[in-house]
Amino acid sequence: MAANHRSGKDQTAIDIGDDCKKCKKCIFRVPKVLRRQNKEAYTPDVVSVGPFHYRVKRGKEEGKEDKAVRESKEGEEDFQLMEGVKQSYLNEILAGMKNISLEDLTAKVTELSGQKNESTFEERARNVYAEPFDHISSPDFIKMMIVDGCFLVQLFRKCNDPKLRAFDDPIFNMDCMFHFLCHDLLLLENQLPWFVIHSLYRLTLDIYPGHEASLSILILKAFSILPSLKHSCSTYTTHLSKTKCHCDDDVLHILDLVRASIVIPLRTIEERALKAAGKEGVSNPEEHQMHSARADQKKISPEGKSNNKADRKAIFDPDHHQMHTATALSKADIKFQPVIKESIMDIRFEEGGFCRNRILKIPQLNVGMSSETLFRNLIAVEQCYHGYSNEITSYAILMDNLISSKEDMELLCKEKVIGNWLSEEDGCKFFSNLYKDIPHNKFYYADLCMQVNDCYKLRRYIWLVSLKSEKFSNPWKILAFAIAIDIRDEKCKKCKKCIFRVPNVLRRQNPEAYTPDVVSIGPFHHDPETRAKEEGKGGNEGIREKDFQLIERVKQSYLNEILAGMNITTLEGLTGEVIKLSDQKSDREGGFEQRAREFYAESLDHIPSKDFTEIMIVDGCFLLQLFRKFNHPDLRAFDDLVFNMDCMFHFLCHDILLLENQLPWFVIHSLYNLTHKLYPSEHSLSTLILEAFSTLPSLKQSCSSYKNHLHRDKFHFEGRFLHILDLLRSSIVIPLRTIEKRDLKDAGKEGISNGPAEEHQVRSGSSKYKRDDKDIHGAIFDPDLHQIRTATDLSKADIKFESVTRESIMDIRFEEGRFCRNGILKIPKLNIGMSSETLFRNFIAIEQCYHDYLNEITSYAILMDNLISSQDDMDLLCKKKVIGNWMSDEDGCKFFSNLYKDIPHNKFYYVGLCKQVNDCYSSKWYTWLALLKSEKFSNPWRILAFGIGIFILILTAWSQSNNIRVNMHKW
Repeated sequence: MAANHRSGKDQTAIDIGDDCKKCKKCIFRVPKVLRRQNKEAYTPDVVSVGPFHYRVKRGKEEGKEDKAVRESKEGEEDFQLMEGVKQSYLNEILAGMKNISLEDLTAKVTELSGQKNESTFEERARNVYAEPFDHISSPDFIKMMIVDGCFLVQLFRKCNDPKLRAFDDPIFNMDCMFHFLCHDLLLLENQLPWFVIHSLYRLTLDIYPGHEASLSILILKAFSILPSLKHSCSTYTTHLSKTKCHCDDDVLHILDLVRASIVIPLRTIEERALKAAGKEGVSNPEEHQMHSARADQKKISPEGKSNNKADRKAIFDPDHHQMHTATALSKADIKFQPVIKESIMDIRFEEGGFCRNRILKIPQLNVGMSSETLFRNLIAVEQCYHGYSNEITSYAILMDNLISSKEDMELLCKEKVIGNWLSEEDGCKFFSNLYKDIPHNKFYYADLCMQVNDCYKLRRYIWLVSLKSEKFSNPWKILAFAIAIDIRDEKCKKCKKCIFRVPNVLRRQNPEAYTPDVVSIGPFHHDPETRAKEEGKGGNEGIREKDFQLIERVKQSYLNEILAGMNITTLEGLTGEVIKLSDQKSDREGGFEQRAREFYAESLDHIPSKDFTEIMIVDGCFLLQLFRKFNHPDLRAFDDLVFNMDCMFHFLCHDILLLENQLPWFVIHSLYNLTHKLYPSEHSLSTLILEAFSTLPSLKQSCSSYKNHLHRDKFHFEGRFLHILDLLRSSIVIPLRTIEKRDLKDAGKEGISNGPAEEHQVRSGSSKYKRDDKDIHGAIFDPDLHQIRTATDLSKADIKFESVTRESIMDIRFEEGRFCRNGILKIPKLNIGMSSETLFRNFIAIEQCYHDYLNEITSYAILMDNLISSQDDMDLLCKKKVIGNWMSDEDGCKFFSNLYKDIPHNKFYYVGLCKQVNDCYSSKWYTWLALLKSEKFSNPWRILAFGIGIFILILTAWSQSNNIRVNMHKW
């Protein structure tokens, strides 16, 4: 195995320091025949590690712009961001080692890795890659190895120890960035030779005393945040901690280590193989050895030649490989049971009794956004690297046999064998798409498939299941069956960077939802060249530019109104007044411009100080006057270009909601305070803005309720918001005081809350009350608790839906029912229309980017997506007035599922609610009761027929009892 974590004698069989093993080529460019199924699964989004995607610009410099270079251009900006982080992490290490130079660090690494000089170090590193990379010079190649290695070492250290993170670290200040990096670090083309990373790690251990001594364990702990790897990384970490012979030198690269955590650990495999061969006599040890070190030595000789005898035992055989689908096996009374094993690949088949068929025990697998990237690259490395066997490919084939339709996926999700975080359609196709175009001549579940198929052929189990489903599935069918025999009848913030450019991995789902149409606010879309680059070369570029010019003229007009009202003749004079006022109101150090720049996640060095300050003042005046004119029509000029077009204000609202189109709140607030005397009858700035946005259907209720909440809040002060998008998000999440009162009441008095208090505390990021890490980890995403049935399924279990009026759309509660009535899911009404997608996408984007935000809106989208899976679900919720759908039926159904695609959602805030609903749903009594109502009481004629049937049953029973009494008297 590439990651041969050997024990005892195995460790002496092959020398760890053997250059033949370490120098074997094991990092490849993914072949086109594999890449064409899904290019994004093999291409990095935010960081380039190693030489395959090294320096996107190099193609331009050398005039050799190949296809790989062209494909990489889209992520060039994100690559540049990470290049800056790499340099920062490198500087930390150099400073920790007494300010040595990069050349000195390279020399120390070369010495520690056991190489004579830099040339042999470079040669050993190059030999790991399947391509020569002659276009990269020796100094550049060595520097790339060291810089990328330092980046990885520091990244995993900071992930495991938050104390090492700088306050302005762009990776850990954006919640989503580390997940994007995990995606990229799992790519086969984005690997670094293990000996480089390990040498750097050992060299820098003295800088961080008390840290984990094993690099493998450090990396596994970092990757355990990914749902697909959580269990395997945790159990493999425990396995490595217990295995005294484990050595970090025994790995090829990070993907190799991750693969080793998924296939069964060596000791477990050997024990199972010995037991199967020596005691049970029903298993082939070599077939069960999922690529252990010993199995590799049998199949591959030291010279690298394959042992044909070992290969023949695992040759692909369709008779053994083909297995029936999950629903077909279920009809043969073969049960599915989730189990906790050291590896997801440890699938076993257990015998049953005379009236009960066998059980297929499968470790639970969570499939989500990162799962496809993970499995595709694991399969790719199995196909490319000669030292690997086809374990992961075999697992994908087996699971694809089980899952062939929506019904199969629903069955395995119901049995908790699969935790599906994708849409139902994508979940069904997940495994079949994985190994498309992959030659799979070796299969490692042949014995298992043969056992299952033998059981499936037994007809008595199929007949038994048919009898159970047709006659004993609910009490009413049991009753009908009994009648047929007897009578012959029958579901306040810190000022951190808080304005971001939306990452490409989020933007690609719907670029228009993050791009302004008619107005540019702030610096991100101010520069025409940058804007053209963002939008690309298209036919709409000229139209879009013309719309921007139109509103630029409106900005100048609104600015002149303020200057005239304040008797100030120049923009410089107004700027001076604003700076003076903002400095008086703030106790923060630094000038107006510095403070404003700190709000943006980019340095914006290309914008001069004068231009930047002018953008702040002009755009701030425009926003103020826009909201004032909306609330006070008498302020509008007869030729106002905004309010003379009915649609223009709605277009502006779309653009002002964008994360990239935000202005620091203190700028707008300072201008408001400065000009408030011109409009003495006005309320607060937040109230003014909320009034304007309450015209949007999706925000009408939340803005109105939050406005009232701000009036009641004695501790409310205007300066606590970050920007307009932050204010609007605060209006959607439950207001702080309301939450705290409800938490106290639920926890202290009623004792029937939907979960712990922290699950209810759906707070605005702007709140001065923050949850600590312990609270956040208490709401870690768990598919078993997160998954909730669809609206139609819950309805079939007699769970009702009720539209309620609440302060926030997120205030969803479940009210338990009584004996003959199941619970009621009370959901505030949500209107979804044209602007709704823009609104929710930008809310979710800022939750992913801004570190102080929790995942409330993302959690809401996940919950609603669980409820709405088909047109029937949407129709039901619209009928109950829970959803007001202003879109087409098809778009309405897909609205929530599309919202959080490519979003890592490891924190979930409706855990308690989902658990309550699932507990009620699992009660068969309510399902049977709902079935009785629908079949016997859905209209007056069925009620009448049911009554007559009961009457006949009573008469028959009475008649039979009389006959029995008469017969007894005769006897």
